[in-house]
Amino acid sequence: MLSNDEKANKPQVMRILDALDKLNAELKQNGDKKQYTSIPYEPGTHPLDERARLMGYEPIGLDILFGDPDGDRKLMVPMIAVTLPEELSTYNDGVYTMYINQLEDGNEQTLLGVVIPNSKSRESLIRGVVQSLDNHMATLKHPDLQPYDYLQIMYQFIEHNMVNNIAKRTFPDDATIRRIFRNGI
Repeated sequence: MLSNDEKANKPQVMRILDALDKLNAELKQNGDKKQYTSIPYEPGTHPLDERARLMGYEPIGLDILFGDPDGDRKLMVPMIAVTLPEELSTYNDGVYTMYINQLEDGNEQTLLGVVIPNSKSRESLIRGVVQSLDNHMATLKHPDLQPYDYLQIMYQFIEHNMVNNIAKRTFPDDATIRRIFRNGI
């Protein structure tokens, strides 16, 4: 018998499996031996689940491996399927794979791949935000501001409202790493 979480997730998992089948067919058609395979797991138990949540995504409970299915399983790239949490999915119904790329210098990159592209339009939301920003910028009539100054205003706006929030969410316990993330130093 399926739990409530599994019942709620079942249509989404079926969509993901269908999308992976299509990706595998394209890979095979192009002569690639690598394939996607999937294994369900209990959400919250995968090593990548915590990182996904730190980055604002919700794990679906589907472990996805990419590589040669006839080769060594250890050489396959481990991924999990993620989506945005329900409260953030009004404008995004996409499903993504999240995985860690180990760099030669020992650092890691967290990467996302698209399994099911977002099909929800954010046009009205974007138009509304742009209109609000336009209205506010129109009130900033200051004779000493040059076009470059307005670029600086927008740059600092993006930094304060996006980059800082991403840094806080991704590195909540390390102020030094947040500063490096924000400043690139």
